[in-house]
Amino acid sequence: MEKSYKVSKYNLYRNNYVYNLRQRSLLRVNDSILKALQNNELEDIPPQVMKLLLASGIVVGGIDELKLLEFWLSLKSVNTNSLSVAYIPNYDCNFRCTYCYAQSMRDIKRQESENVNADFLKWIENLFALAEPRSFEITFHGGEPLLSKHEILFLCKSITELCQKYDVRLKDISFVTNGSLLDKGFVEEVLRLGIPCRALVTLDGTENIHNGRRFDIEGKGTFSVIVDNVILALNLGMFVTVGFNYDRQNYTDIPYFLDFLVEKGFDKRPNFQLIFGAVRKGLDQESVEHFKKFEMGQVESAKVLMWAYGEAIKRGIRIVEPLGAGLCTFKKPWSFIVDYRGDVFKCVTMAGHDESKIGSIYEPFEVLVQRSVDYVLPYHWEKYSLCKECVYLPVCLGGCFEQALIRKKKFDCRKRYFENLFPYLIDLTARLYGEHPELTKGQKLEHIFGIEQI
Repeated sequence: MEKSYKVSKYNLYRNNYVYNLRQRSLLRVNDSILKALQNNELEDIPPQVMKLLLASGIVVGGIDELKLLEFWLSLKSVNTNSLSVAYIPNYDCNFRCTYCYAQSMRDIKRQESENVNADFLKWIENLFALAEPRSFEITFHGGEPLLSKHEILFLCKSITELCQKYDVRLKDISFVTNGSLLDKGFVEEVLRLGIPCRALVTLDGTENIHNGRRFDIEGKGTFSVIVDNVILALNLGMFVTVGFNYDRQNYTDIPYFLDFLVEKGFDKRPNFQLIFGAVRKGLDQESVEHFKKFEMGQVESAKVLMWAYGEAIKRGIRIVEPLGAGLCTFKKPWSFIVDYRGDVFKCVTMAGHDESKIGSIYEPFEVLVQRSVDYVLPYHWEKYSLCKECVYLPVCLGGCFEQALIRKKKFDCRKRYFENLFPYLIDLTARLYGEHPELTKGQKLEHIFGIEQI
């Protein structure tokens, strides 16, 4: 056994499971191997087991693991094989949700003269020529993007043609929508393109709870129309993810909402999945009354998240991969958010704010990429010893830039959140893959090693 081998400093241990945060690998081990790993005593581990431990990143060679993390990040962050762009056709919305992260942007009305479709498509074409990607994905965001259906359909068809021209696989077209305008005609038009299309729609509880949080501009409830449209879209073959945004106002309604999903047959839909997310402040929400009453802290938020996913699995409802988080667009130089004025941003929840703008589609790509890289390199967490020494660094990477800006902090430390999340997240993932494999079809954790114990 090579003396230079050592246990990764990014391992978490839970019962007989070991999870490596850098490589996103999960391995079930027997008692003797668990003890050897926890004590960093590797001499007696059998060679075939050591090979698996090395492949999963749970054991590493004689290397500075921080440099290994930086190398992994550099490969992930500057890789142009897969590119993603989010387009915002408007900042307007037909809802007035109580916790909206972009309230101040809702009063921005798009003028007829503000039409950059041709320039936006040319910009994407230039992006293809420069980066030579293998795959591309486009997301339509807002505001409420489906207020601009005709424009979206035009762009979808045009981008499909561009991908064919440059031999780029159009991996996905997504719509982040409130669901009220997700009608039959629109869904059928999008599906005619013959590529994977998905919608992310929000339902915040059973009817009365949802309608008290997510109502239209006239104050009317929106629950029934959203549910009807989601069922219609699923029936037509679109993939739909329903997001449940939780806080202290509505989290106790989660079991009743899940029962409603089962009653409606969502648990039997292979093209349906569920995701939970804690409500968090946006850049202009310090004075929003909703957050003063209902915002959750990190510990409470983590516990509710794990409880909610556990309740969903118990009912056989497909959930978004719990351990499958990747880099956000802020930390990937070749991911951009573009709005209808041609302004370019790095974070969709910060779009429209001048302080987060990195340029426009009318500037040279090199300038945009340089400014984008400024957010990534050098890694800002390298300046803080607390970050460099933290076991959660590979998943946190210094936290959310937006939340740090909101809270006037140097970085957004999420350690307490992760400490309360990951033990139960490991349990949940092991349970999901071990007991409910039917709920994982089509999903992929980067490395699931050893549902059977070694």
